[in-house]
Amino acid sequence: MTTTRRAGQALVTATVLLVTACGSGGIAATGTPSAPGTATAVAKGALPTEPASSGAVREVFPVDSLQALTEQSDLVVVGRATAVAAGRDAGSDVGGHLGFRDVTVEIERVLHGTYDQPTLILEELGWKDGEPFTVNQAAWATTGDTMLMGVRATLDGRASTEPRYVLTSSSARFFLAADGEVSDNFRAGHGQQEANAFVRESAALTADELVRRVEDAG
Repeated sequence: MTTTRRAGQALVTATVLLVTACGSGGIAATGTPSAPGTATAVAKGALPTEPASSGAVREVFPVDSLQALTEQSDLVVVGRATAVAAGRDAGSDVGGHLGFRDVTVEIERVLHGTYDQPTLILEELGWKDGEPFTVNQAAWATTGDTMLMGVRATLDGRASTEPRYVLTSSSARFFLAADGEVSDNFRAGHGQQEANAFVRESAALTADELVRRVEDAG
């Protein structure tokens, strides 16, 4: 059954992000890293569960098929979000000040790639100038969510003992409900899921069907 993850507000134009290959990651913020600023301070004070606005960026590693999901991703895993915390401060650019959310994911199953750790840290863009912010109308993970997702290691993650990853693209994650229902990774009412046939078709499957198809594709 096709469902959509979150309701949200109107799309805003993002001037603060440039999407680059960034070594291994999918989306990178321009600018120079700095000491904790507005974004991190707000995040630590009260962690919101919904982005208030969204900016449009070009996907470096677009995912429009199960084959692309496995080919573009370092890992495809099923895991459960066990904690969400304020992450790194990306510093400032001409368009604003950016901060990230750190989602701790407990790995339940590896569908593609090799991974032997019990958890990983998923970085999600979380704030722009202290306001909850996302890109391409992507939803955020919340504690307790079970997710099937394609991810790529960040440069920091490769050099760290704590594995850190980002989503391969905004189309590379699905939320799996206990009853087997699959939800896409986009906020409701913005048309992102309608524009991507892969997202529509995958969200129409049951969780077990989606897992099997990813395994077959990998």
